[in-house]
Amino acid sequence: MITCCKAAPLWDACFNFSNALLVTSLTRGEVTRAIIFNMDAGGKVLGETAAAFMRHALSAYYTAATKVGADKRIFDWQATYYFALCSFRDAVLRWAMSIRAHNTKRKNTNLVDMVSENTLTKHAALVTIKKGCDSFTLTHAFQKAIATAKTDMDAHAEEKKATKKRAATERERAKRSAQRTENQNPPPQGVARIGE
Repeated sequence: MITCCKAAPLWDACFNFSNALLVTSLTRGEVTRAIIFNMDAGGKVLGETAAAFMRHALSAYYTAATKVGADKRIFDWQATYYFALCSFRDAVLRWAMSIRAHNTKRKNTNLVDMVSENTLTKHAALVTIKKGCDSFTLTHAFQKAIATAKTDMDAHAEEKKATKKRAATERERAKRSAQRTENQNPPPQGVARIGE
């Protein structure tokens, strides 16, 4: 299922995102190793952030593949990639909110330990948490990756609509042409037309 040729563009997009933002070295020839075992081309285990993204990508792919089988839908890798990024974004935001909630609770108690600097910078490629943990923002690169995926998905959807419209126009044109031909060459008297 993972090595299906229809999914190859999805994995390429996921690997490009991971290599650019999450500092991995994933290649197309290592799809199974990267997706199932969370290992890069060198055989090293992926970092926590990259492994989490691969889980979100696999989950989005499994959902899309299930819809292909169960609902007879066509697999759309652009939409699947976008949904994987959105799912990952939601997880990153939940993590950042939990950090903020933890610090807020600690500020209002006699407990003095706050979240460590290592934890605050754990997912620095994706989210920036301000000192004091009062606010956080997704990084520009992460927001841009999501926006680009949405633009690509929307463009692909428009292209599919245009293709369907062209096909419907061609069918209608062919039908009118056939009717004109039939009207120009009526059958001989007493011969029934097909379908009558």
